[in-house]
Amino acid sequence: MSYYDFATLNSTDLEDLFCDLLNASEKKYNSKQVFRTFREGKDKGIDILSSNSNREYHCVGQVKHYFRSGAQSLLSNLEREEVEKVRKLRPTRYLLATSVDLSVDNIKKIKELFAPYILDLTDIYGLKDLNRLIDEYPEVLQRHYKLWFSSTDVLKKIIQYEFYGRSQEFLESNLKRKIRLYVETELYRIARKKIREEKFVIITGEPGCGKTSLAELLLYELIGDDYELNYLLDITDLSKTIRNDDSKQVFYYDDFLGHNAVEIEKAKASEKHFIQTLQRIRARSNKLLILTTRTFILNDAVEGSEKLKRLNLLAKQCTLHLKEYSNSLKQSMLSNHIEESELDKEYKEVLNKYSVKTFITNHKNFYPRSIEFITSADYVVSKSAEEFEKYIYDNFDTPDEIWRHAYVNQIDQADRLLLNTMLSFGDSVSRNKLEKAFNSRINYEICYNNFPRPLNAFELSFNKLVGGFIAFEYFEDNNSLKFINPSLVDFLLRFVRLNPDEVLSIAESVVYTLQLTKRLFPLPKTVENLEVPTRLLERFVDDCNGFLLEDDSDHLRIAMVMISYTDLAVTSSIVYNCLSKIKNWLDLFCEFDSVETLRLSLSRRTLPDKSIENIGVSLYSPIIVFLYDFEKILETRDEMEEVYGFSIMELFALSGSHQWEVYFDEILNEYISDSLEDLKDQSYTVGITDKPHARVYEFKEIVMEWGFQSNPDLQRFSDFEDSKEII
Repeated sequence: MSYYDFATLNSTDLEDLFCDLLNASEKKYNSKQVFRTFREGKDKGIDILSSNSNREYHCVGQVKHYFRSGAQSLLSNLEREEVEKVRKLRPTRYLLATSVDLSVDNIKKIKELFAPYILDLTDIYGLKDLNRLIDEYPEVLQRHYKLWFSSTDVLKKIIQYEFYGRSQEFLESNLKRKIRLYVETELYRIARKKIREEKFVIITGEPGCGKTSLAELLLYELIGDDYELNYLLDITDLSKTIRNDDSKQVFYYDDFLGHNAVEIEKAKASEKHFIQTLQRIRARSNKLLILTTRTFILNDAVEGSEKLKRLNLLAKQCTLHLKEYSNSLKQSMLSNHIEESELDKEYKEVLNKYSVKTFITNHKNFYPRSIEFITSADYVVSKSAEEFEKYIYDNFDTPDEIWRHAYVNQIDQADRLLLNTMLSFGDSVSRNKLEKAFNSRINYEICYNNFPRPLNAFELSFNKLVGGFIAFEYFEDNNSLKFINPSLVDFLLRFVRLNPDEVLSIAESVVYTLQLTKRLFPLPKTVENLEVPTRLLERFVDDCNGFLLEDDSDHLRIAMVMISYTDLAVTSSIVYNCLSKIKNWLDLFCEFDSVETLRLSLSRRTLPDKSIENIGVSLYSPIIVFLYDFEKILETRDEMEEVYGFSIMELFALSGSHQWEVYFDEILNEYISDSLEDLKDQSYTVGITDKPHARVYEFKEIVMEWGFQSNPDLQRFSDFEDSKEII
């Protein structure tokens, strides 16, 4: 008979196994009864259920995974918590399964506790009973790969590996815990297939995403399949341990390209040995190689080597993408860690709260490593339950440590300059713009900080960072770049803000106006006591020297930054020069932040007089279109006439080609829709549409006075009144 102790399964795994075994048994006897399990949560005494047309709770099953605690703890729990639940359910039949090895007396006691719902002693399944079912239905074992690791023979093979200072990983308790924690993903199946076909696999991904866990699970499976494990501390170690025969050997090199700048350089120097290693692995049967590294480090290594490019290494990688983790998979990860945690009961209760679980699994910064962090007793010292809950929220909202090590230790200064430059563009940027902006930053560093000019700086840094820090976004024919994870953006923003010299360097080296307004000098102004640095101001004075000005929006942004963040007594001429270069004011309405700043500047009379006098009513063109609200348009019209003496009719005359009639009808129809939505929430009283109907009619009259046709859909008010009368 097989002997599985089920210690590599978590509670959910054991429930699924028991359910599959029951269904296999029912199928064997051509029964129509089908058992099912339920998603995690309060089970009300039901882990497994079979219903029929007569009884919702026909057959109820409960699974208790008490492999750590033993029979006495199991019996106490059943009597204290489960008996009353079953009495409330009143099932036709009640089944109990447990990973505990039960004695005859234990089984009798359980039957007595749940009388009359346990019909027979055979409805109680202990450890030996579950093993007998597995022998009877071996096909079930194929669907439960983690159970395979529970086999005594397999475990003995794995546990024997105690070398290279890694013996702790192969202690039986640690090994079983790791397997219980693991949640199978599609990538695991892909990696299993790839290593058999290619003879090696490279597991890549972001920091903290579970690369090492996936690699170790592959190793455990191979060891159980009689492969001898060989840890590599250096790629040259393989030549000392690989045998020229058909014996089974698997070689494992974690972070094979290093995890800091010094180690990465060392790995690059071992390129020749690495290529020879792959050739030797491929030339021999039963020799396999598992490697892990950060995505950006692998990209950097391949980009810098023609030989590695020819090996097509990137096609041999299995990349863990967190965005592919489903919500249910995240919930399973979290539940597994809570179950395995050595945290006190009060802390586990906090983690099991619906609001906390939902916050964690839906959070943009969800990582396997972050789950491990918050469920570790080592990091929770003398906290109240309330403090622990705050600690959880803080760790997800500010996950800096996940990125700090990679940013500070694993990439060089040029790479950091590229990331900081990209940060100045906001959420995304085209590769072409990023390259030009980065080159400007490099030139700045050379000029002011004696930075040595690197060769092919952009290509080298870009190829290193793609996949680990930077990702592609595709929009039709144009591809733009974004940061690979929102938590990286959060870290970079905090890191840069704590380094005022870096903020200054970013500001003084910008070449695109978007770099100014996205992060540095937001519009409208939200940051007090922030001023444009001297060197940047000098570039503005010198006719915007060094800026890549592409269209009218660039001139508007510069002018608005000057108005918001400089002394206009000094910079009014810059503002005027920028505004006077704008050729098509009407098309600027989509520059929302800049146009709102312009509107505020006009209403507060902070715009230089010369600009107002010479540019005139055109200043208001984008504002009128931008407002998209007839009440506000009328307010702005009054301001134009009363403060500056501008006539809105003059504005229309200057922009006659614009589709004003379409624009005004859109606004009025939007007003009608909003009014009707509001009216639906009011009582059904005849005539309640009179006021909004009259207001729209007033607006229509004004539009016609301005010389435009206006045809808003006033019939909708009448239709609304008719529908009320029918009701």
